[in-house]
Amino acid sequence: MTTFESGVYYIENIASHTVIELTDDSGTPGTQVQGWEKRALSDTLVSAQLWIIYPVGGSSSAYFIRNAGTRTTFMELTDGNPAEGTPIISNPASGSTSQEWTITPNTAGTAYVIRNVASSTYIDLYKGNAENGAVINGWGGTGPTTGNTHQLWVLTSA
Repeated sequence: MTTFESGVYYIENIASHTVIELTDDSGTPGTQVQGWEKRALSDTLVSAQLWIIYPVGGSSSAYFIRNAGTRTTFMELTDGNPAEGTPIISNPASGSTSQEWTITPNTAGTAYVIRNVASSTYIDLYKGNAENGAVINGWGGTGPTTGNTHQLWVLTSA
């Protein structure tokens, strides 16, 4: 079991250097997350890019990833659907494993892979797109041994 320190983080793609952002800093249930250039901590919209990561608890080795801006919405793989390309959204706490994630260092020790507990798919920056508004979804993968930079994330403490 890998232990990851709870805290507030940017979740940045290792190749594109874009971060996961809650679109429009919206607390509306079902709002999709997207890739966006990293904002400075002084930016008024930075909270859309900051995520509170903490353990689910009990015997689970999974984590919740809650948006720091809304403080009430959690990163979720839509319906826990294992189909590749399933959108990653933000919703209020549901008690579903679709809102639980494992965070594991890659074998090179340079980044993390983040796997959804319900689907066993990974957070993926679609086609490695570095443009603002890039799609982030669930996609199959090989986990810590992956060389797929679309699925490698650097977690930087805010």
